[in-house]
Amino acid sequence: MQWIDKDKGLTRLIENMLKLSTKEVKVGFFDTKYDDNNENLYVAQVAQWQEEGHKNGAIFAPPRPFFRQGFHNGVMTHYKVPLGKLLASVGNGTTSPHAACKKLGEGLKFELEAAIENGNAYPANSPSWREHKQNTYGITTPLTYTGLMGDSVKYKITNVGSGTT
Repeated sequence: MQWIDKDKGLTRLIENMLKLSTKEVKVGFFDTKYDDNNENLYVAQVAQWQEEGHKNGAIFAPPRPFFRQGFHNGVMTHYKVPLGKLLASVGNGTTSPHAACKKLGEGLKFELEAAIENGNAYPANSPSWREHKQNTYGITTPLTYTGLMGDSVKYKITNVGSGTT
């Protein structure tokens, strides 16, 4: 017995899923730096210190797990069902693998920005630091003092293993 896939449905599904499997969506902070006032540090480094906590001499920044908690919770809450639908649309050919990755990247970017923006649940370094930030920036939310962290969130679509788009 021989089976022939006349409408190419299974073949299209396999081809589209194979194309999708070569793509990777990355979200984060890519190459953006703070200015001289912040020692030209990469935003990614400051984000890591905010996430894990950091001690620099007498200054201690407590952990503010916006990525592990805020971002993760947002993604798990908002993307389980839509991701399944997005995968199905790639499989049936109504959405290209690249378009699906773009849509996913935009959603992940939004969730990370929201996790940073909702950082008001995290403590300031100290009352004097909070007062300094209020006087300097008019804002006391630890992750949004300058606005650069949230503004620096980007996503990339790369080929698996190559780092190229």
